[in-house]
Amino acid sequence: MDLGNWDSAIIKSLSWVALGIIVITSVMASLPTTASDIADLFVSSLLFLGVYLLVSLVGWLCVGFPVHWVICKYANASFKIYMVVSILVSLTLYFVQSQDSVLFALTALSQAMIFRFYVYKKT
Repeated sequence: MDLGNWDSAIIKSLSWVALGIIVITSVMASLPTTASDIADLFVSSLLFLGVYLLVSLVGWLCVGFPVHWVICKYANASFKIYMVVSILVSLTLYFVQSQDSVLFALTALSQAMIFRFYVYKKT
């Protein structure tokens, strides 16, 4: 059973999704004009990264890694399987919590697809 290059794949998936969220948020927000605004943006970005990494790592430890192991052991590890599992987890989050979980669902789906792209990529 080949689990692929999962350690660098998880770092890349977390990094790309975090960068995407920061870029989208920065584009949608107004441009900082004063030094205080720039400092606020910097502190907010650091706070976001800390919380994002904590929540993402807990999600990968509780859901992602066990699911990756099961997929590698019993299935062919295609993109379709990772997408279906991500959608099922997303629907579970949606029905258990609320509509606010859509952000977590999109983040999990994005991370899973980027993870799958890099986990078996030949370097």
